[in-house]
Amino acid sequence: MKYDQIDSKLFIKNHKNFMAGMKPNSLAVFNANDIYPILHKLNGN
Repeated sequence: MKYDQIDSKLFIKNHKNFMAGMKPNSLAVFNANDIYPILHKLNGN
């Protein structure tokens, strides 16, 4: 494994903290497939 595994309790804690700050009937969208601008330039696109 390239990196040490992160304890799942961290994700649970962050999820609870995030949800506590959201208004009722809100929607949050997380996208983990970001293409960074530097990669875009290197590919010539």
